Amino acid sequence: MTSSDQEAQENELLALASIYDSDDIFKASETGSEPGGQFMACLDLPPSFCVKFGIWKNNHEEHQLQFLPPIVLNFQLVPDYPSKNPPNFTLSCKWLSKEQLTRLCKKLDEIWLENENQEILFLWMSFLKDDAMEYLQIQSPLDLSNILSKKARKSSSMKTEKGNFTTYDKGQGKKIMDSNYDSRAVQDIASQELLLPALLEYNKAEKEAAFKRTLYACNVCFLEKLGTLCMQFLDCDHVYCKECMKDYFTVQITDGNVKALTCPHDKCQSQAHPSQVKELVGADLYARYDRLLLHTTLETMADIAYCPRPICQTPVLLEKETTYGCCSECSYVFCTICKLTYHGVSPCRIRPGKFFFFFGEKGFSTTGCNDKACYWYLMRRGQNTLPLG
Repeated sequence: MTSSDQEAQENELLALASIYDSDDIFKASETGSEPGGQFMACLDLPPSFCVKFGIWKNNHEEHQLQFLPPIVLNFQLVPDYPSKNPPNFTLSCKWLSKEQLTRLCKKLDEIWLENENQEILFLWMSFLKDDAMEYLQIQSPLDLSNILSKKARKSSSMKTEKGNFTTYDKGQGKKIMDSNYDSRAVQDIASQELLLPALLEYNKAEKEAAFKRTLYACNVCFLEKLGTLCMQFLDCDHVYCKECMKDYFTVQITDGNVKALTCPHDKCQSQAHPSQVKELVGADLYARYDRLLLHTTLETMADIAYCPRPICQTPVLLEKETTYGCCSECSYVFCTICKLTYHGVSPCRIRPGKFFFFFGEKGFSTTGCNDKACYWYLMRRGQNTLPLG
């Protein structure tokens, strides 16, 4: 390596490190005898960008994404760069096909030929970041149904080691091709079935990271705070600071209004998710919230009753068309009408003065009641009216 090449390489890596100051985007390394690095080209997607996956024949499902996994450029600076040869490199991506990655590799070769014997890394990185989507004519909805075949083998992650790169053939102006695809093009996904979960998981993680970096104005206290100090209602995307929401949740849970943890925005009914409540309130208050939420939910279910024993009160799943109930916690077997010990086909032993306690609260009239429980009871008693005490 000549001193001029060495100096050019050092200056270029230093400049790139200052331009891309985040290790998540650019990372220089010196494995072995030759310096190298990795660049993550995160593409800027247009609004409402969708990817499409085929389910069966002509049926497709679409998912709207704000972020796609980056195109990864791994490079290694050869001793005679930039005076004679370009850096060795590989391109990998989860959602681009082998054909598309091969086209990108060829384009990087063309950029080198247009700027031969000059530092080329920044031009490569700028092209991948800003022009790759237009060059590949990627538009929404992006069909990813057949990016990988079912028999595709898992691609190993590329390391910046000498053995991972193919030497540039200056005479041919391109890398040696294997089965019409560039050997530097790497699909970084094991199978087609794993692609959609990988995209959704990456999109979710990047949305959370972007939320934490952004300033938001809380519509309760009217102060601007970073996303790390804010909470977003997942169903409506309205954002408030955690301090205001903590006070709001505390008051509602203390008063027993666990169904009232809704978005404060006018006419918005989005509910806070339990994980969000748990993050903001203390352990004791969350335990009360969890208990009341379960109780409130079970009360709305027609096939759930509580164990009549005051010391138990465990929810019991009831069978249809029967009055039999058995508590899984204390093994108490009871009648779902009178709440006493189960008595089979025998009529409920209820004093006349207690009928209103069991049926009156539901608004049953003394005649013409169509409730199944009342009907069952009256048929057992041979009556056609429900006496109230």
